Amino acid sequence: MDTQKKVLLVEKDNAIWHFVQSVLKKDTYDLDFADNARDAIIKIQNNAKDLILFDCDSLGINISEFISLVKNSACSISGIIAIIKSTNGGVTTDYTQLAIDDLIIKPLNSNELQYRIDRVFDHKNIIAILNKDKADSEALLEIAKAVSSTLSSKEIFYIIVKKVAALIDATRCSIFRVTHDKKFAQVIASHDNPDIHLEIMIDNYPEVKKALDTREAVIVQYILSDPLMKDVQDNVKSIKDNAIVVIPIILKGNVIGTLFLRSVRENKFFNEREIKFLKVVAHIAANALDNAFLYENLESTRLQLIQSERLRALGELATGVAHNFNNLLSGILGHTQMLLSKNIDASIHERLQIIEKLVLDGSEVVKRIQEFTRLRTTKDFSEVNIKDIINDVIRMTESKWSGGPNIPKITLRVDTDSMEIPIVEGNASELREVFIDILFNAVDAMPKGGELTIQAKTGGKFVFVTFFDTGEGMSEETKKRVFDPFFTTKGPKGSGLGMSVAYGIINRHNGQIIIDSELGVGTAVSVQLPVSEKAIKEIEGKFNLKQEEKTKILLIEDHKITLDVLAENLINQGHSVHKADSGMTGVKMFKDGNYDIVITDVGLCDISGWAVSKKIKDISLQVPIVFITGWANQLSPSQLKECGVDFILAKPFKIEEISLIIKKAIDSKNTSKVDKKRG
Repeated sequence: MDTQKKVLLVEKDNAIWHFVQSVLKKDTYDLDFADNARDAIIKIQNNAKDLILFDCDSLGINISEFISLVKNSACSISGIIAIIKSTNGGVTTDYTQLAIDDLIIKPLNSNELQYRIDRVFDHKNIIAILNKDKADSEALLEIAKAVSSTLSSKEIFYIIVKKVAALIDATRCSIFRVTHDKKFAQVIASHDNPDIHLEIMIDNYPEVKKALDTREAVIVQYILSDPLMKDVQDNVKSIKDNAIVVIPIILKGNVIGTLFLRSVRENKFFNEREIKFLKVVAHIAANALDNAFLYENLESTRLQLIQSERLRALGELATGVAHNFNNLLSGILGHTQMLLSKNIDASIHERLQIIEKLVLDGSEVVKRIQEFTRLRTTKDFSEVNIKDIINDVIRMTESKWSGGPNIPKITLRVDTDSMEIPIVEGNASELREVFIDILFNAVDAMPKGGELTIQAKTGGKFVFVTFFDTGEGMSEETKKRVFDPFFTTKGPKGSGLGMSVAYGIINRHNGQIIIDSELGVGTAVSVQLPVSEKAIKEIEGKFNLKQEEKTKILLIEDHKITLDVLAENLINQGHSVHKADSGMTGVKMFKDGNYDIVITDVGLCDISGWAVSKKIKDISLQVPIVFITGWANQLSPSQLKECGVDFILAKPFKIEEISLIIKKAIDSKNTSKVDKKRG
């Protein structure tokens, strides 16, 4: 590491040359010489200097002119010292008017020379430290002002990482939000992407894992040589940045995330000042996160209360109006139909038929008013199969989306879990009405055609049915009002009651409707419904999972949706599930963990399931391995045996099937243990 201070001496007296050279030690100073101003300027331009030491008698030009040339040639010089000769009457030139940092009077003294040079460098260092402290303080003040000016967590964190990246000269500055199990983290802010949304696996970031575990700052000065990074060398060898710092973000005693920086640090380590600054920033980020989340939760609750109260009030109003209006219509309809039954003049009969039709149309209007909030305390619910509901809706609405004269062609895709969707309790007719209305809205949002995907999956004790369209999307204002009665964006052809009715129906089913939309991109409408208590009890009874029977499973699958859904279903059965999104990640997790069973897909993104099985069996022969594959009937029994595959599960499969496989695998493992003890 080059720490020498580069000094240029402008001196034509050889004796002074040698004297200065004897004073300035080679391990501290890199001394260069010039015997006139012209040569000195050339050397400064070709090779940057830290200090210029010049004899006024050696320049050959005016002192002020020389200093001006030096200043114009280099902006990073720490100091300029002039060497002057003494006269009996003292100094004759007013050097205070010159832009120099110090002066030395001949004859030179070694102690004074060293003292003057050290003083110039110390002075410059103090100024540099003060400037950095000022920059840090100004940055923290700007961050604090920005944090207090908005309660949007997204804006707050982007402001923080943007400012820190500029001040620390980072090529990457991000904030990670860690999941409760500390297995994954979401990148919620990055200085070069204000809209970033990315999930990472903590095991692939050992520096982040260490910061979470130790609750202390982690500094990696050289990525490729630090022992901490030895297991991820293949992932980081292409990264040009050679230094990392990770600061844990701690909120109310819990580590909720990290401040993560990468930077090229040539000939320079992360210093104490920078680490101290980053810790203060992490503290601000923690408080900002707390305040922002509290506000967002409060705002969400407030909007829900407003929506519920609005619908309750409108529902009560609608109930009263509908009751009275129905009585009036019943009287009019009864008298009209009584007159129609008599033998009367044809023209009068025609008029009465018009009245009858208008009354019947009026009754339909009343019915729609009654429906928009579904204010009923009784629930005529039965067991409902969501997949059947989706299939019914697709058949019933085919003319709306399949294309034809003046009808846009919509590409419809249905994506349901390979796992069984549990039964929900509800009213099938009402749920069909909700799904049809959402589907119609999606089609109307794609007047030139597009894609509509219907996805059904389970998560915990809920079933989620989501409609994704590639339509026009909604503005923030539209999203806020989408459930308001009589609000419509369709003009005269829209009643404005569809989503209000849907809201009331799903609310009565103890569910939720969640809307995510972006203008010009599309909309996702997700209906969340609780799994029936009966179905939950049946699953628990069927599997009869006692605490001691719960299994620790390593699940390896590179398709994220399949990985998450399968893991969720296994967790619902009472198992402890650890997820890996690639073959090598799974092998590494297996080495570090103690698993009862390994379930892996055959086709993975990095290495095959066959290779995974071999590597795991090399570590432990006793742990059963289950293959999940869509080509079960094409797998060779000899190859399965050679690679140590114990069981095969063919896609798609039901919950009962995977539960039975797990039970068989554990039974085989226990049997193996008993045989081994007996042997």
